[in-house]
Amino acid sequence: MPEGDISVCSADGTSTDALTLGEDFIVTPGACAFTGSAAGYRVVAFSSPTLVGTNTFHVTLPSSLGAGAHRIALYAPDGSLVGWRAVTVSSPDLLASTGFAGLPLGGAASALVLLGAAGIVAATRRRGLTG
Repeated sequence: MPEGDISVCSADGTSTDALTLGEDFIVTPGACAFTGSAAGYRVVAFSSPTLVGTNTFHVTLPSSLGAGAHRIALYAPDGSLVGWRAVTVSSPDLLASTGFAGLPLGGAASALVLLGAAGIVAATRRRGLTG
C-alpha cells in the first residue's frame, strides 16, 4: 500500500511529519480534525513494530523507539491497514533526558586550565630570576 490515507498531527491538530519522543500526537483515518470513534483502532510505529495506542487516536511515542526515520501505521478494528505515513522522530533535549550534569565537568576543565596558566606564569618568573 502506498503511503497515505491517514493524518499524523501534532497535539494542537496541525499536520506534521516531525515527531518527538515522549510528546503526544494524533493519528486519524481522516483529517486532523477527525471526530469519529477510535474504538478498535490500533496505532503502530515501525522500524521495529511498536504498538503505541489501542482504542485511541491520541498517542505518545515511547523513548525505546529511538530517534530517526520511522513509519506510523493505523489499523482498523477489523485488523486491516488503513494507511501509513513516514515520519522523522527526534529525541527531546538529550542532556535533560540522560541526567547529565555538565557543571562538574566544566568546573574540572576550568581548574585544569587555571592550573596550566599558573604553571606557565611560575616557569616564566623562574626564567626571569635566573636569566
